This record gives sequence, C-alpha cells and structure tokens, in this order.
Amino acid sequence: MSFSIDTSHFKIRIGKMIPSVQATARTSMQATVDDLERIATNITPIDTGQLRRSATKKVSGKTIIVGEVGFSAVNNSKGYGPFNYAIWTHEASYTPSHTGGTDGYAIGNKYLSRPLYGEAEKYLRWWAEGIKKGLEGR
Repeated sequence: MSFSIDTSHFKIRIGKMIPSVQATARTSMQATVDDLERIATNITPIDTGQLRRSATKKVSGKTIIVGEVGFSAVNNSKGYGPFNYAIWTHEASYTPSHTGGTDGYAIGNKYLSRPLYGEAEKYLRWWAEGIKKGLEGR
C-alpha cells in the first residue's frame, strides 16, 4: 500500500502569501514606529524644542523588518566638545521644568523606553493582526 500527497498547490499558495505577509508586516511596523515616535516626542523634556525636533524614525528591510526611533540633540560645550544631551535627558534622573505628557506618560527621562515597554502588548497585537491579514490575503 502506498500514499501520495500533491503539495504543489500548497507551495504555490504559500509563495503567493509571502509578499502579502511582508507588506502587511511592514505596514504594522510603520504604524508602531509612528506611534512610538509620537508618544516619545510628546514626553521629551522641553527647553528650546531642539530635542523634540530631532526625532527620527525609519522602517527598513524586507524579510527582516526593522523599526527605529531615535533622538540626537548635540550642543558644543566650552572645553568639552560636542555633548549629545538626548542621551543625558533620556538616562539621567532629574525634575523636568515642564509638566504634561500624552497617553498616560509624563514628560521626563526614559522618554523613549517607557512608551516602548509600556506599549509593547499593543505593538505585538498590531504585528500579529498585520501578519494575519497578510496570510488571509488582505
């Protein structure tokens, strides 16, 4: 007795799903990056506004999709050279001169990592929903 299974149709359908999954996963990553940049920008400390204006975001890759959000605000200090105060304002403990915030986050340090970890479940849900749409061909 022998059995055979024709997997050619399965392979064809899977091959057609890959671009759809990649596109919806990229869209989900872009939504994540946009949301994280929005929250982080709104909770960075305010002095001159340079730190908030320095926000950058990027989504790259096709098979491995990478999202990046960053800040870089550099001043030249006398005798010390360039000083990236985006790092200092993110890592140091201090009391901000302004109050406010957004989405339940107050202005202050860890303005990038607090919303990244705080919104992680939401972002994971967005990615799962995006991949599911891609598998469904939507």
